[in-house]
Order: sequence, then structure tokens, then C-alpha cells
Amino acid sequence: MTSFPYLEYTLASSVLVSAFQHYLVWRQYRKFAGRDVPGELRGQVPPEKFAQSQAYGRERARFSLIAGPLEEGMEWAALYYGLFPLLWRVSGRLPGRWPWPSGPAGCEYARLLVCFGLQYVISTLSTLPLRLYSTFVIEVKYGFNRTTAAQYVKDVLLSAVVTAAVGGPVLCAIHWVLARYGDQAGRLWLYVWLLLAALAMVFSVLWPVLIAPLFNDYQPLPEGALSSQILSLARSVGFPLRKVYVVDGSRRSSHSNAYFYGLWRYKRIVLFDSLLEQNSGHEERIVAVLAHELGHWRYRHTLKGMALGLARLGLYLKAYAMAAHQHRDLLLAFRFAPADFPVPSLFGLLFFMEMLAPLDNVLNYLLNAVSRRFEFAADAYAQRIGFRQPLREALIGLHIDNLSNMNPDSWYVAWNSSHPTLVERLERLREEGEGERDGKPKQN
Repeated sequence: MTSFPYLEYTLASSVLVSAFQHYLVWRQYRKFAGRDVPGELRGQVPPEKFAQSQAYGRERARFSLIAGPLEEGMEWAALYYGLFPLLWRVSGRLPGRWPWPSGPAGCEYARLLVCFGLQYVISTLSTLPLRLYSTFVIEVKYGFNRTTAAQYVKDVLLSAVVTAAVGGPVLCAIHWVLARYGDQAGRLWLYVWLLLAALAMVFSVLWPVLIAPLFNDYQPLPEGALSSQILSLARSVGFPLRKVYVVDGSRRSSHSNAYFYGLWRYKRIVLFDSLLEQNSGHEERIVAVLAHELGHWRYRHTLKGMALGLARLGLYLKAYAMAAHQHRDLLLAFRFAPADFPVPSLFGLLFFMEMLAPLDNVLNYLLNAVSRRFEFAADAYAQRIGFRQPLREALIGLHIDNLSNMNPDSWYVAWNSSHPTLVERLERLREEGEGERDGKPKQN
């Protein structure tokens, strides 16, 4: 018997958090029934496009209200009936028959990889019908999906290969740190945190260079008016631009985007080909979107966001280290049997993270609030360097082309949106523009 009902607490708290999140989706679902274009958007968004956006959002929200509980129900069932303990036992029967590294340590690493590999396959297959419906029914209905069945299968298989190639070594590294320093509770969290922080930095650099090209084709932006405007913008603000790429995002979807990546003086900009297509003849709008992105660079929002994420991770790991002495009780509560021991501490860490669902929900709320402030600041930066009107047009165009939410619920935005609403952004741009004309520029 365990002294604390870890499993029951985890399930109960997860159900409560899930119920609250679905309540927020339901609130947004009701907002999608509205037919009136918000005041700030009247005359700028055609009523038929607003109606189409509302219909698309309503269908996505309805799907979320059905698919969400189904996926969560499968996760809760896996926890309650002990899927991980079962897979751990199954994996224990396999390594001895395969050419794994010799010795107990090598066998344990192999067993972990088999266990998590089986879990990945089960998770992927169990959610596959829902993902297929989302891609080939909803997205097709509204003209977004361009993924063929062959491309979809290729993506699933390639994702599995990348997950194994990247996730496998990461799992082994975390297991090694937990096993090596497990008796040093005061420092354990720091060692794991340092490992994960280093991996996050490495992946942020290597992912767009080595992994992303496996899924999409990246080609240099051809020389012309747009490339000249982008280079001129970069030079004018001191942005260390090395290359501008166009990615074939339209291979899978007509949704559009733009972003930059790279550390220090090796920045690269990526434009979706769908963004270029949707703004043909309006290159100034594309440049305005990039001016917004350069605002994130100027204010170091990416680094600040990464720092906040790592701080949250450090908090969770510190809490886990403080409870490490309850490792055995925790594993027993989550359906491991005494005969299963010794069990890697990695399972205890994963189960402990599941227990933090309420705290994670609150911290997500706070981080989303910070992210929205970052977006306002980036908009203001683009306006200050001369892109107020093109940015307004670009934001409206992006929402129309992507059928993004133009009539959001305030609670839903507060808890789930990393970006301000379109109306909020347009109002802020207008207010700051009026302030500048009055000689009182708004401070950020």
C-alpha cells in the first residue's frame, strides 16, 4: 500500500483540467455561431469570408470537443490499467533474444528503447483515425489540405524514424543521468536540467538544418523586388541575414507562415510558398510580416521565451528531486508490481510530470500572457520602422486566407492563445499610430 493516492490524484486533476479546457472550447464554439463582423473589421473583411471563417472554426471546435475526450480517455485508461508497466514487462522478454549490447546496463537501455518504442506505436495508431479525419475531411472541406495519401504515409513513417533517431539517444541520456546521480537528490534536478537545456539549444540549431529538410524542400528566394526589399530591411535594422528560403509548405496545406531561425550572426528567413502566392503583387505585406518577426529578434523574444520554458522545466525537475525518496511508492501506485523492480527512475519522472497538470495549466496561462505582450511589442516595432499600414493589411489577409479566428472568446484567448486577437492587434496599431501623430509615441 502507498501512503498517498498518486494515481487517483493524477487522474482526478487531469480530468478537472481537461473539463476546464473543454469548457473554454465550448465557449469559443458558441462564439463561432455569431454572424456579425466585429466593428474593427467591418469594411476590411468581406462578410462571406467572415462567415466561412466562423464555419471553419466551429467545425474545428466541434471536432476538438469530440476528439479531445477520446484521446484523453485513452491516455487515462493507459495510466489506470498500467500500460507502461505492461510494456516494461513485455520488453523484458525481448532483449535477450536480440543482439543487444552485453551486460546489465546495455540490456536496460535496450529494454527502455523497446518499451518506449512500443508506446509510440500504440499512441500513433490509436490516434490515427482522428488525425486522418482532421486532415482528409475537415481540411479538405475548407480547401486547405493538399496532402496525398502517399505523402501522409511517408510523413508518418519518416516521423517515426526521426523520433527513433533523436528520441532514442535522448531517452538513454536522461536515463543515464538519473541512474548516475539518483542518490544525489540535491543536485539531480540540476544535472537533468543542464542536459535538457543543452539538448534544447542543440536542437534549435540543428533541427532546421538537418531535420526540417527531410520533410520539405527549401530553396533560396529568387532575386527580384521582394528579395531586394527584404535585404534592404535587414540591413536597415542591423539584422544579420545570411539567406532567405522558400519552403514548399503548399505540398501539404495552403496555410501560410513565415519565420526566422539561427543563433548569433547566422540568421535565416523562411517564407512559405503559399504566403508568396497569397500576397502576389503585395510584396510590402510580406516585408511587413518580416518586420514583425524582426521585432521579436530586436527584443530577444525567442531567447526570453526559451529562458522561461527552461525555468519552468527547472521548477518541475526541482519538485521531482524533492520527492525522489517516494520513487518506489509512486511507481507502485502507477501499477508497477514489486516483482518489476528495479524500475528506471525515468518512469517515475514521467509519472510525476503527469501529476503537475494543474500547475502546468496555470503556468501556460501566464506564459501565453507573456507571449501576447511579445506579439504586441513586435507589431509596435514594425510600425515604428514604417510598416503600420502594410502590417494591418498583412494581418487581415493572413486571417482571411487561413480562415483564422476573427471572433474569439476572451476566456479562450486568455488561457490558450499565444497571440492577441486580430481586433486587438488592429486596435493597438491604430492607437499607437494616433499617439505618434499627436507626438506621444507609445512605450513598450
